[in-house]
Amino acid sequence: MFTRAIPGHIGTLLKALLNNPVSFVADLPIFTDSERRRLIIEWNDTKVVYCHDKTITQLFEDQVARTPNNIAVVYEDQKLTYEQLNQKSNQLAHYLRELGVGPDILVAIAVQRSLEMIIGLLGILKAGGAYVPLDPDYPQERLQFMLDDTRSAFVFTDAKISGGLPTALARTICFEEEWGYINTLPSSNLFPLILPHHLAYVVYTSGSTGKPKGVMVSHKNVSNLIKAQSKLFNVGENKKVLQFASLCFDASVSEILTTLTNGASLYLTDTNTLFGKDLFIEFINNHSIELATLPPSFLRNLDPKNLKTLKTLVIAGESATKKTLEIWYKNTYLINAYGPTEGTVCTSSFIYHTHQPISSIIGRPISNTQIYILDSYLNPVPIGIGGEIYIGGEGLARGYLNCPDLTAEK
Repeated sequence: MFTRAIPGHIGTLLKALLNNPVSFVADLPIFTDSERRRLIIEWNDTKVVYCHDKTITQLFEDQVARTPNNIAVVYEDQKLTYEQLNQKSNQLAHYLRELGVGPDILVAIAVQRSLEMIIGLLGILKAGGAYVPLDPDYPQERLQFMLDDTRSAFVFTDAKISGGLPTALARTICFEEEWGYINTLPSSNLFPLILPHHLAYVVYTSGSTGKPKGVMVSHKNVSNLIKAQSKLFNVGENKKVLQFASLCFDASVSEILTTLTNGASLYLTDTNTLFGKDLFIEFINNHSIELATLPPSFLRNLDPKNLKTLKTLVIAGESATKKTLEIWYKNTYLINAYGPTEGTVCTSSFIYHTHQPISSIIGRPISNTQIYILDSYLNPVPIGIGGEIYIGGEGLARGYLNCPDLTAEK
């Protein structure tokens, strides 16, 4: 691989070595000034204006004011307009405020796919809290760890799931039991207690490299993501968007919040439908779903010609094979989205619609984001040379929960 850098870079290095014969090689430049400027500045010139002074809930409420009668969310034969969703989430938020939920208070949420899942998420945010998604299918010890680690004061759940959650000091809020009282509370927007720097959610890493870590993401982080993906995915009023990812995967943040701050319609269904090939195809076509974010492994058994209404496909979560890319880019507006949890869902993107796919490419940084490829000495590497990805910008999360040393290290 090193030979690819020889033609110009070795000459620059030797010249610098002659001028600084006692220096460490790692400290010497291998780029010309123009090359360095292109790598460091020009390719990271991603600045765009976004609503950095607004929280997610303010962005949602602004959209409610614009399109109160648009369909916001659909689950089976149930649906809510933007106004109805706003009112119900306001009532829950008033209830949570009564219980003491406010800025940076963590509220766990473990709810089946339903309208209540979306109401719960928005209600927590409107109250001023930050949500912590729990997957009831996780092992009990992992759920217990997450509850203990976050010290969540409350767990918002439903009757089917509540009995399967581990014991915790948190107060359980079962919406079937509390909804009678919640429905008596005001449906008006609440006075905001939070600012963009406050937490929106804490989502845990997989733990594949050790103990799972809670990543703290702010409203400002998500606002930038919404701005970038709204344009990239062409999310507009009345567009129909699939909600596929579990709340425990940060792709759900993009699906839910980018949709609900743009006047589009979010479509949910149960896991049996999502993971049953024929049922999935039927669901997409019957509801005229136009936009979906799916992992490449899920696409292997699907033929894009059977998904007649799907126009935009975002692949994320894993690397796609050349065969998968070639099949789907011919039939959809295909986007590869890449990003670690610490980068607020998506850090970079690549559009295949106008490019013949040869491999899975993570593309360029999204709005207000910077990406650097560095060597072990934190120096930029030439094009074509491997290195570590370093991320900066507005998407960079606040840090790891209860891990200040690790946050500082990373």
